[in-house]
Amino acid sequence: MRTTAAVGFSRLIDETQAATQAVTAAIDQLEGKRAIFALVFATTGYDQAQLLHAIGDRLPDTPISGCSGEGIIALSESHECDHAVGVMLISSERIQFETLIVEGYDIDSTGCGEKISRWVNSFDDAVGLLLFPDGLVGNCTRFLHSLQGSIRVPLTVSGGTSADAMAFERTYQYGSGRVINAGISAVLIRGAGHFEVAISHGCSPIGLERTVTRAENG
Repeated sequence: MRTTAAVGFSRLIDETQAATQAVTAAIDQLEGKRAIFALVFATTGYDQAQLLHAIGDRLPDTPISGCSGEGIIALSESHECDHAVGVMLISSERIQFETLIVEGYDIDSTGCGEKISRWVNSFDDAVGLLLFPDGLVGNCTRFLHSLQGSIRVPLTVSGGTSADAMAFERTYQYGSGRVINAGISAVLIRGAGHFEVAISHGCSPIGLERTVTRAENG
């Protein structure tokens, strides 16, 4: 009844080789256990669709979610480079994972929140929700207000926005075997479990604390 997570990582440049290295390393750590979910983060030097396809080929029956990132943190290391991919595989008999990918976050953030809340409400054993929206478009305040106002049960929500190595041009969201832009990748955690969130970072303050007194288009 244990839940096990394993992480594989690669900095190889070729998409197929990188996918093979990262997935193989994670599978080896599971020691024969079946992966029921894969969480993938990659930097944008890769052809994103080709990379996700190569990962999916090696995990044909495993749902995949995730997004592009500014860098990849895996195995106690952080890599902010053009080519880095991390794959986390999870094996469990206690919890399940459902994935959803939603387009149109840039033009209807409120509608995206409503769509995801309807999806969440279709399950009666949800314990947590991970969200990976496009980090360059959309209105997060409207999205979260819509989402939290429509979900029927209290639910812990976590995640982070997708990025593109500080280019500020295009980010990518993964799900249902697809790669999209201006969307949201969502993961619902279900089953006999308790969802907790821990937040950490590697930064140290270098100046005085500031208070935000005004913001626009939040």
